[in-house]
Amino acid sequence: MADRAVRSAQDGESSLFALSPLDGRYATQCAPLRAYFSEAALIQRRIWVEVRYLDALTTFLDRDPLTHGERQRLFAWSQELGEADLQRVKAIEAETRHDVKAVEYFIRENLASLAVSRCSPWIHWGLTSEDVDNLAYSLALQEAKDQILVPAHLSLVRVLLGLARRYARTVMLARTHGQIAVPTTVGKEFVVFASRAAYFLEKMVPHRFGGKLNGAVGNWNAHYQLFPGRDWPTFGENLVRRLGLEPTAVTTQIEPATRLVYFLDLLRQLNNIWLDLARDCWLYISLGYFQQKVTEKAVGSSTMPHKVNPIDFENGEGNLQVANSLLVLLSEKLPISRLQRDLSDKTVKRNLGVALGYGLLAVQSIQRGLEKIAPCEDVLQQEVAAHPEVLAEAVQLLLKTLGEEKAFQMVQSQVRGEVGGWARTVAGLAEEPRRIVQGWWPEQYTGLAAQITQQEIARIAGVLHMAVEGESSPCPT
Repeated sequence: MADRAVRSAQDGESSLFALSPLDGRYATQCAPLRAYFSEAALIQRRIWVEVRYLDALTTFLDRDPLTHGERQRLFAWSQELGEADLQRVKAIEAETRHDVKAVEYFIRENLASLAVSRCSPWIHWGLTSEDVDNLAYSLALQEAKDQILVPAHLSLVRVLLGLARRYARTVMLARTHGQIAVPTTVGKEFVVFASRAAYFLEKMVPHRFGGKLNGAVGNWNAHYQLFPGRDWPTFGENLVRRLGLEPTAVTTQIEPATRLVYFLDLLRQLNNIWLDLARDCWLYISLGYFQQKVTEKAVGSSTMPHKVNPIDFENGEGNLQVANSLLVLLSEKLPISRLQRDLSDKTVKRNLGVALGYGLLAVQSIQRGLEKIAPCEDVLQQEVAAHPEVLAEAVQLLLKTLGEEKAFQMVQSQVRGEVGGWARTVAGLAEEPRRIVQGWWPEQYTGLAAQITQQEIARIAGVLHMAVEGESSPCPT
């Protein structure tokens, strides 16, 4: 029965029949990335690279270059392609068995209607497929980074900063090795994650992807053979820059993916921060430190009506693990190619959008989770008050300042693992240290947590504002 339903479904008819959950269950959340990493998006950017090269080449060689009006018409056409146009490219590919050659033939088919048939010989002139592909992918990555990925991560940081500001003085017991440690504040723990994320975002925001344009094995062989008097390296570098990318001048046939891998590794480490955050929030909920808002009609468990499961953090964790597994594969695979070129990277590269999609999905999930939680302040206060022994850290240090060399051992022997150990510790102190310690309260033993939180909020806001405002506008088109 299921097989019959699948066989009867038309391609694209329903997300129920999608092979990947990114295009099925999570299609809505991941929809923005289709504009950059779908097959249609790749074809459109290949066409854009080809027409930009055609225009630049005929101008550079002064071979009947496009007029201003012709250039505008050709550029507008390349950016307004419809589904029928893209299907035509795929139909040509089915015949040629070559995806980039299909783009070349498709452009040539349309030159007459654009009144620029004279340019036909110069389409894809002197290029290898990798010249087109590497630029097309880098354009997609640059645009997706600027328009989708960085804004999503910045949004999550802003939520964290809001929580840090709101709960900067909300005291809770820290946990080290899973055990009760000295107090911290809820806001301080949130700002730690924001601070870590800001480090990577500050590097990601201005990052530019690389692009190469230099022929079959990176030497401009045919170009120089036929037009030896021309400055081909400068021509290529200028065109790559006009596309909004950073030129990679010295290459084999492939662009070596140095800038791409650097970005993937930045993103993977940023994902690791969110993975850490998701797990900590899950644990805080498990400990009763945080409570979750109840969504009407939402079911936490199929059998236990009382439950509100932390599914946003669990989904975030799982999807980050998928994303990072793919990012590791991509960053290890893409810089490696046998001799001057092998094609094994090409099929792997098609999964860039998949890796980014799972990461985007996770960031959205974690942000939803954060927006639904609040500290259980009564629980936190009661727990802190119930554990005055956390002040033992300061007591043993106080005794050391008064000259007691074995202060740690003395305090440890009375306070660790013993009911009423704190009271015995205080009672056993000499008069002067006892008088000092009797004025201490665990609720007030938070050090500079609130101050650190407020200062770091201001610093992060300033750093990210400068990074975003200082960044140039999106890649010119």
